[in-house]
Amino acid sequence: MMALAFQKLMERPTIIKGSKQTKNHSYTCSIDTINRRLIIHRYWWKDVAPFVAELFDLCRNHEFGKLIVQAREQDWQSFLKLGFVMEGTIPSFFQGEPVYYMSKFFDAKRQLSRHWQEEEEILEKVILHKQPAKRRELPPDLTLEVGTEKHVPELVRLFARVFDTYPSPLTDPEYLAKSMQNDIFVLIRDGKKRIVSAAGAEIDRMAGNAEMTNCATLPEYRGYGLMSHLFVKLEEELASQQIRSLFSIARAKSFGMNRVLHEMGYTYRGRLINNCDICGGLEDMNLWAKGGAASCS
Repeated sequence: MMALAFQKLMERPTIIKGSKQTKNHSYTCSIDTINRRLIIHRYWWKDVAPFVAELFDLCRNHEFGKLIVQAREQDWQSFLKLGFVMEGTIPSFFQGEPVYYMSKFFDAKRQLSRHWQEEEEILEKVILHKQPAKRRELPPDLTLEVGTEKHVPELVRLFARVFDTYPSPLTDPEYLAKSMQNDIFVLIRDGKKRIVSAAGAEIDRMAGNAEMTNCATLPEYRGYGLMSHLFVKLEEELASQQIRSLFSIARAKSFGMNRVLHEMGYTYRGRLINNCDICGGLEDMNLWAKGGAASCS
């Protein structure tokens, strides 16, 4: 399956789910040529060293700059001893159990943040920002609804207008339509029925969590608090499916998106360095989490 996944990636840069199983180890992963990284989601091993050596070879052979392992609590120190760094943690991720984002860099430039101090100052302002007493009302000419496959063409146009580049192929109608079979999208329309803002939740049903992601608002509609309304609706939809462990990553240089997460009750859990290609280049991403069996507040 892994060989087939890499063959598809050679045809068109994208994100492919892959897996491998041997008598000594197994894993599932995201092979991501858009962001030049490999993400290991689930794994098993008899001996950690050969397992990690295989992952290192895989990254070097395909010129990936970053490897991320979503490590379980009992394993993160094993990865640390083999040269990984811990970039963040979420208290409730694997059916209520924590996850540790253990990263290994294969590119000297990629492991160095170019804007760390600026991002620290933004984070400080966000955390110290006084939260509003109540959420702003949705303007009367705007309506909120759950997205379906019929909205794919409009959503593609929205994402193409908002982002120069994005970590996942949201401007690919086929990819977006497939995502909607498992995930949730919510959107806001204006009086002319145009989609002016949208957000999504990518659901991992086996782990019992969801990533709040794919957030986009047209420039002329920013500043109205639309994203908070979208998040409330997403959380309601997820709760109806018994998904309460939530997390999100936001551009570390974005005061607005980090403020939304803070105001919505998410807690800062770390920073992923040069993690993904968004808005024209690799950027640091702040990790936020909320809910689940373990409190994130």
